Amino acid sequence: MLEKIIAALEMEDLSLAKQWIDTIDLQIAEGTPEGIDFARNDTFYILKAEAYFRMHDRTSMYESLLQGMENNPMNYEYYVLLSEYYYSENPYLSYLCLENALFHCPEDQPEDRNFIQSALNQLIADDYAVPKTSFIILSYQHPDLMQNCLESIRRTTPVSAREIVIVDNASTDDVVDYLKAQDDIVLICNQENTGFPRGCNIGIEAATPGNDIYLLNNDTQLTENSLFWLRMGLYQSKKVGATGSVSNRISNYQNVLTPETPLEECLEFGRQNNRLLPDAYRKMPRLIGFSMLIKHSVLLEIGLLDENYTPGNYEDDDLSIRIQYAGYELYLCKNSFVYHVGSASFKNDNYQRILQRNRKYFINKWGISLETLSLKTYEHVSMTPFPQEARFQALEIGAKIGSTLQLLQEHFPHATFQGLDQEKRYSKLGKHFSPEITYIKKSDDILPYPDSSFDIIYITEFLEFINFPEKFLREVKRILKPEGHLLFCIRNPRNIAYLSELLSGKRNFYLDAIQTDRCTPKLLRSEIEEQLQLANLKIQEVSLKENVLLEAGIDESVYQIIQTHMNEQDITELRIFQYFIHAQK
Repeated sequence: MLEKIIAALEMEDLSLAKQWIDTIDLQIAEGTPEGIDFARNDTFYILKAEAYFRMHDRTSMYESLLQGMENNPMNYEYYVLLSEYYYSENPYLSYLCLENALFHCPEDQPEDRNFIQSALNQLIADDYAVPKTSFIILSYQHPDLMQNCLESIRRTTPVSAREIVIVDNASTDDVVDYLKAQDDIVLICNQENTGFPRGCNIGIEAATPGNDIYLLNNDTQLTENSLFWLRMGLYQSKKVGATGSVSNRISNYQNVLTPETPLEECLEFGRQNNRLLPDAYRKMPRLIGFSMLIKHSVLLEIGLLDENYTPGNYEDDDLSIRIQYAGYELYLCKNSFVYHVGSASFKNDNYQRILQRNRKYFINKWGISLETLSLKTYEHVSMTPFPQEARFQALEIGAKIGSTLQLLQEHFPHATFQGLDQEKRYSKLGKHFSPEITYIKKSDDILPYPDSSFDIIYITEFLEFINFPEKFLREVKRILKPEGHLLFCIRNPRNIAYLSELLSGKRNFYLDAIQTDRCTPKLLRSEIEEQLQLANLKIQEVSLKENVLLEAGIDESVYQIIQTHMNEQDITELRIFQYFIHAQK
């Protein structure tokens, strides 16, 4: 039947071609032996995409490429067709697709390679070329990791797309000898260890002017197409300032595999994962710098890494905020998997001290904490009493910059979400990341919504910090629809970690005040439940999140001291970090 589709296309009989395509699609849907074979056949999906392209049916063409690339993400013909798909709307993406097609096209296909190169040359002539990517990699010890990293770059990226700049931070093993033997890198050997931010800046300054900058840890390995999809994300629009990868060992919700996943499984996952995906890009409030691609024009505008974070930590978060304050967006590319060993070069005895010092500097500089940028309340998703496909009106009070709001929107795509918070310090970043959030003055007693506006209201670490909870609950009840739902996330003031920090003097109230203005919970769970009953709100469910003693890093002696001053019922609350209460009007 494929020959019949080819013949119909050669005759420009698109109606006949579609008939044969529909016949094969039906066989695939029914799971017939022939259909199973066709489902694995690249040629079918290539012909199908080509037919829909000629029919000017962009949606069906895109669906055909999604289906085909799920089967084989390395087939160069898919990238040629993807180039045609993007050409009319974004020629820069078209250029990237052709460059990747040429990279994957075998040498024994000279006619196709010449065709691709000719199309690339035309885009270059029309001024649609995308800058090369300058890899900026810091080296310190571990020649085996550096070798694996370099080999993965060479294996998965075209020479035409890259420049490799390596800055060695005064290694004392044989990694420098290895690097000096490489003829395709720019190598800078520092006489002293300058730390991560300064080392990166040295590499950026040595990169070819105009190249995009790719910060990549030396303990990583690229997988097939991981750089390609980072670049595709970066050039989705002029608003995108930087893109980041998913991995097996990383924070900030960028993990898609567990740290224990074996290397070969990770590499195979990357080969299959790094393909055309319908929802490949997630807007982020921060990106981790282990694999972070930054547009050269953006870096020129905002400047290099802040070297006050030397030897390292928080410099990528600082960069993330500066990119957003300059008016650009950060994208996590879910189809760019990069393997990460993790913590191979940096951690030492002073790690926690450096981490706390840099945290303090970050909070003083920006007036917000890393937790504000990162934390999401997943319990709000699991406790929402609506099916995933439901349409409902929702509000989150205590939205900060909108991380949980984004999580809810992803899980309930047909619902409408708004956010509300009092904190002025969140508003600058929040307006960039989540324009649907309203920021009000602390003195505002009236919530800015009509009566009966929402089916559900999420209240995230807010009620327990305010001075007049009765008045607040009356307002919440007013804007809630009849039989509407309330989901509370409430911090426990008797949590062992919190009390331990108070007793040991580790809790910095100055930093807490800068971080949230909600540093001291004023209400216990029993008091909150009493307030809900007074407001005639029916409690439907209560769940909790615990601290594990060892994970909380709490001195056992402090734990014993606290126990002596509490009754048995109170002691059970020591491990509870947060309560989650579902109430209904």
